[in-house]
Amino acid sequence: MAGKPFPWQRDELHPAARRALSVCGPLAFLGLWQLFGAAGWLGATPSPYAVARALVRLVTHGDPFLKKTLWAHAGASLLRILCGFAIAAAAGTGLGMLMGWSRVARQMLRPVVEMMRPIPPFAWIVLAILWFRMGDAPAVFIVFLGAFFPVLLNVASGMESYDRVLGEAAATLGASPLQVLFRVALPAALPHVFTGLRVGLGVAWMSLIAAEMVGVGGSGLGLLIESSKAVWDLEYAVAGMVVIGTVGLLLDLAMRGMEAHFLRWR
Repeated sequence: MAGKPFPWQRDELHPAARRALSVCGPLAFLGLWQLFGAAGWLGATPSPYAVARALVRLVTHGDPFLKKTLWAHAGASLLRILCGFAIAAAAGTGLGMLMGWSRVARQMLRPVVEMMRPIPPFAWIVLAILWFRMGDAPAVFIVFLGAFFPVLLNVASGMESYDRVLGEAAATLGASPLQVLFRVALPAALPHVFTGLRVGLGVAWMSLIAAEMVGVGGSGLGLLIESSKAVWDLEYAVAGMVVIGTVGLLLDLAMRGMEAHFLRWR
């Protein structure tokens, strides 16, 4: 008979324990950061206090290089990630459903997809500027590329792996092919769909920051880091990194909330 699981192996934790653990991790990280910095192991890396001070200056006065507040930089990045990700989610889900549902489409499209998928989104920046000129459009295109392939492949995998017996049973009861697709296959593939959305959102966010660091868009958190690094003002650079990580965490939490809502049956 299997033994009783240890407390850290339980599927469910008490809400108070979850909240405490969620706070302990960041506090431990900040403590180690301060300790290693004081010991001289991190070189010229600014302390958490110096970074917090830079964050306050960014919020209240803006950065000293581009003269824009933190809200302006974060707002520009969020607008680009939301636009590009929405397009990628729609296109990747639609094409993934087609590839997972139709063997003909799968055989035709898979070689093209597998050839283009390994190309990093950052490698498309020159072509994006050539096609869309400057402004937000190249950044949105880079976001699209970062999210599109994870969404596409996960949706296609989910559509391929659903239980065909359920589809055959629905067809026997009079369901049309479209009804089987949208009422049997797609709901069964939703866990894969949300996995692709979460992975795609993370890749898209990193791709956007990299694109902004080379000046695509003329603003954004990536450009804030790059301009700070150019004059070796590490306090602002690390502050920008903290904001990027925080926004990425919030975006993932939002996606997990959507997943929990639509997959309540799990």
